[in-house]
Formats: sequence, C-alpha cells, structure tokens
Amino acid sequence: MLLQLQDDQISLFWDEIKRTVSLTCGVRSSYREEYFTALLQGLLLGKYQAWVIKTPADEIVGIGISKMQKNELSGRKSLHVVHIYGYRRITQDIIESDWIKFVEFAKRQECEEITFSTNVERIKELCGLVGFKLVHSNYCLEV
Repeated sequence: MLLQLQDDQISLFWDEIKRTVSLTCGVRSSYREEYFTALLQGLLLGKYQAWVIKTPADEIVGIGISKMQKNELSGRKSLHVVHIYGYRRITQDIIESDWIKFVEFAKRQECEEITFSTNVERIKELCGLVGFKLVHSNYCLEV
C-alpha cells in the first residue's frame, strides 16, 4: 500500500526518511545536516513529497521522496523521484498495485512525466515493468 505522508506524519517517519537519504545518495558528511534541514523544510512546505510503501500487515517495505520540477527551457513539468529505498525486496506485485496511485498523483499535479535517476539494478528492473524507458545517463565528477 502506497501512502503519501501528510505534514503531521513527517516527524513519525523522519528517522526512516533520513536513513533512506543516507543510503541512496552521496551527500557529503560535512553537508549532511544542512541537507536534512533543507529536506525537512521542503517536506513541511510541500516542495517535496514523502511516500511510504507498506504491506497489508502495516510493515514498511520502502520509503520514497519526490519533487515536482519544471524544465525552464521546455516548460515541461515532471514529478522527479529524488530518493527511493526498499527495506525489503520490493516485488512486482507491490509495484503494480501501488504504481497507479503515484501516476494519478502526478497527473493531478499536471505533470507530463515521472523521472528518476538510479544505479540500482533492481530499481531499473521494476521501473521497466511499469513502462519507464532510459532517456539519458547521468555522470558525475567530483572536483
């Protein structure tokens, strides 16, 4: 079951959200607290959305963070998955049953697409199952 967290639920899941961020992105330790503060503010102000995937037995399967963004050149609005982490294996059944809720949210927000970046093979597989296609690859060089 996919649930979008409301403002009053963010604090209840804040430790899991921080864990998700820590495990899914390379935020430098010297910047981590600033990042968490900015993310928390963004979640509470509605700039970011927090999502929880639960089993019917109310166990957390995964956590996701998304953000709506608009391409300044094309004007195209998208819902971008910033972070996603599975505490347990996210199965095809879970994705298929919950994916439509996420797509419907994007449509209600007048987004034209859903985007994400990942280097996790399992996430790539699952996204392929629901119709994502590879558009480009991101590379990073720290300096």
